[in-house]
Amino acid sequence: MTLKNRSLQQIIDILKSDTYIPYSFFTTKYNISERSLRNDLNLIDNWLSSKKLPILKRNKFEGIFLDVTPLIKNRIMSKFKDLSLELYVKNSYERSIFILIELFFKDSMTLSELSDSLNVSRNSILKDLKWIESYVKNFNCKLEKKKRVGLYIEGSEYNIRNMYINLLIDHCQLDRWDMFSNEIIDEKYDFFYRKIINRIFKSLDKTFLINTMETLEEQLSLKYTDRSKYMTMAAMAITKSRVFRGKYISFNKILFYETLKISKEYKILKDLLENSFNSFKSWNKEIAYISIYLLTKTVLDGSIEEDSFDNLKEIVHNMIEIMEDSSNTQIKDREKLLKGLVLHLEPAIYRMKYGIHIENPSIDHIKTKYTSAYNASKMACSFLGEQLKLTIPEEEICYVAIHFGSAIETQNKVVQTNIVLVCNAGISTVKVLEKSLEENFSNFKIINILSYFEYMRKKDLISDLIITTIPLKEREDKFIQVNPFLTKEDIEKLSGYLVKKKEVKQESKSLDLKDIIGVVKKYCNIYDEEKLNQELDFLLRGMKQPSLLDLIQKDRFHIVDSISTWEDSIDLASNPLLSKGIITENYINVMKNNIKRLRAYVVIKKGVAIPHAKPNDGALELGFSLLLIKKGVNFNHKKNDPVNVVLVTSSLDRISHLKALNEFLDIVKKDTNLKKLAKVNNYNEFKELIEILLKKTQSKENVDYA
Repeated sequence: MTLKNRSLQQIIDILKSDTYIPYSFFTTKYNISERSLRNDLNLIDNWLSSKKLPILKRNKFEGIFLDVTPLIKNRIMSKFKDLSLELYVKNSYERSIFILIELFFKDSMTLSELSDSLNVSRNSILKDLKWIESYVKNFNCKLEKKKRVGLYIEGSEYNIRNMYINLLIDHCQLDRWDMFSNEIIDEKYDFFYRKIINRIFKSLDKTFLINTMETLEEQLSLKYTDRSKYMTMAAMAITKSRVFRGKYISFNKILFYETLKISKEYKILKDLLENSFNSFKSWNKEIAYISIYLLTKTVLDGSIEEDSFDNLKEIVHNMIEIMEDSSNTQIKDREKLLKGLVLHLEPAIYRMKYGIHIENPSIDHIKTKYTSAYNASKMACSFLGEQLKLTIPEEEICYVAIHFGSAIETQNKVVQTNIVLVCNAGISTVKVLEKSLEENFSNFKIINILSYFEYMRKKDLISDLIITTIPLKEREDKFIQVNPFLTKEDIEKLSGYLVKKKEVKQESKSLDLKDIIGVVKKYCNIYDEEKLNQELDFLLRGMKQPSLLDLIQKDRFHIVDSISTWEDSIDLASNPLLSKGIITENYINVMKNNIKRLRAYVVIKKGVAIPHAKPNDGALELGFSLLLIKKGVNFNHKKNDPVNVVLVTSSLDRISHLKALNEFLDIVKKDTNLKKLAKVNNYNEFKELIEILLKKTQSKENVDYA
């Protein structure tokens, strides 16, 4: 007697557990009734009895348990390891994976063969094929069905291999495989995936694979992520399996192949794999194919080589500048951000050029957490795409946003500085100095106030900084001498150690932050007053963020049939803000110069441009103005011209414009909305359309988060 399909997987679940498993676990996992479960358990009991083993213990309240020693459990599990793959298949999704794996090793299979192997009807197989058809289409492949031939995958060898590597990583749990023990690391993944992975990697020695990856890391001075290692090893295994069956790689573009051959990755890989691959036809091309996965690597750490990619550092430098401009932020540690982005973008560019897909499962979370960084990154990636003649997918934009958003977060995490004041005058002088410090700096704490005599007597003084109003003798302590009323020179000296308060022009608030803090202090202990100040200030400003229609009033809206140049479009779109004293002439000139210098990075998608500059370039108030151009105007963007929508923005800080900008981006990201905007003939129609579209967007958000 043998166990098949569902019962087999159920006993594996039971063997993995050291305690009773509730009945609900099985009915939910396998989507079956309690009656069907009882029948399955009876089959398991019959199988156990045939092996002279104890039957299952069943308890209505506790569940199901097999009471045997660990040694017997291991012996039972070992019997299952040698069973064929199809015995582990238990649902439509896994049947689809099984069929794809069979088609990897065989030229074709008929419906009858699959039906017999999987012990399901032909109709069930036909339903499973729908998922396969959709999946292979993502890689420019096709599932073909022909009489007297059966089912087979049609596509270029390059695309078929990429499809199977993606299948192993994203659908067969390859990144959870421990090649040392041939086990899946996470126990929730069953024998089904283990069987697939071991079958694919059968032709390669595991120790050789590991040594190859370690040598590559050492010689390339890089540290790969685990996912990158597995993708490269999968490329080796799949390449070897395919060439054994006479399926050789070919490159449509000779230049592509020649470019791969001069890369450092290819040369090292060729030396390492020559003995394993040189018996195959065109083995140099097979090595070149595998090297693509090294060139599209994701690294944990590494060094940037000067010749790693033509002018990439310069492009990234300009991207950072664009992101700073767009978010009204200045990055302090630019070199660290530059290195991180270059290390990420070098493989990303190869991925985009050669059609290797990478998933980013956190797109929605990134957009929510790093909203400002995402919007800024979108503009920067528009510039990147224009420079490299590539379309940058949203997944890659989000990865850039993570780097930029993390850089902002890191520099905003200010460590509190503990200060000791040394003063020889009375309490009044101390109070004057305290107040001067509070007015000019934040995130510090005065831990002690000492006279000169006390200071000289204290041998072990623990502080980050000593501020004194009198000359002190040289000691190991770090100190700065200032006036009780801090002068500009004093403030300049202290700003190297303390966080200077920003002078930001703000609208008057109905609530005063100091009053709120005062009330909180009455009833609560505040552990980090500076942090509380920052968060309350953010919330209060968020409450007063204007909407898109608040900023785009009738006098800040224009429609024209046509316009001669992109420069003219910026002049016309900017004029309402200029005439109201919201921006200066210099602001307009800087916008134009930025576009000339960095090309059409402000064209964020087909038909839409958002020109802007830094606040200190001439932004005097918060303001938006919109220009609609019926026939469009060229901004010299290769893919996104002509531009029909030009939004000029002016903001004094990173927050106040976000609500309006996000509303605008939510609207223009859909091409159907742009077509509706193109039909608008006056401001009233525009306002009515925006109200309808925003209502739909907000309604959808409510549904999504319900």
